[in-house]
Amino acid sequence: MKKLLIIGLFFISIGVYSQPIENQSKQTIVVTPKEDATWQAPKTNMSWWKAYIDKKENQFMKSTEKGIDFIGANKSKYIQKKFELPENATGVEKKKDSDYKATKQDQYFGEYVNNGKIVNIYCRDHSTIDGDLVDILLNDEVVISNVYLTGNFVGYYIPLKPGFNKIEVRAINEGEYQPNTAQFKVIDENGQTLVNELWNLAAGYKARFIIVKNE
Repeated sequence: MKKLLIIGLFFISIGVYSQPIENQSKQTIVVTPKEDATWQAPKTNMSWWKAYIDKKENQFMKSTEKGIDFIGANKSKYIQKKFELPENATGVEKKKDSDYKATKQDQYFGEYVNNGKIVNIYCRDHSTIDGDLVDILLNDEVVISNVYLTGNFVGYYIPLKPGFNKIEVRAINEGEYQPNTAQFKVIDENGQTLVNELWNLAAGYKARFIIVKNE
């Protein structure tokens, strides 16, 4: 009798643990997102980049003239000087900007008498900033080479010797947009403007003027 009772309990336990899987309870895990769990890009320290850009920003790429960056003698005298000249200030006839045929030859801008020790020559690109380059020559010798023309004037001083001083600005290239579009101004030691001209030169051609020093 006792054995029968044990055997009966054994089969009952088997029946309990052999229920179909589908009848067993399933446990579902629910994850509730946080209210502030919006994805954000990882923060990156870009202060070094901003500092680099601020340092490298090229003010000469702006079309508005803000002054002159003068390299050479008398820097303190000319660095903040701005030019406001009438159309006929130089006394030399202007060339037409659109006259490209006329640029395939040297241009002569006159002869001037000045007894100073130096003259200051300023150059810039008067049109689109597209990579125009020029050389500056004194008596057929290159004294300043590969000047990159920007939107603002960059200046250099040219020493004068007694007699004739032939100064030329030569177009090295024509940039991205033809032709080479330069504006140059020549100012003496007293701030008097001798030349104020625009050009549209083909590569290899020059703008020329002569300064005669009698002393």
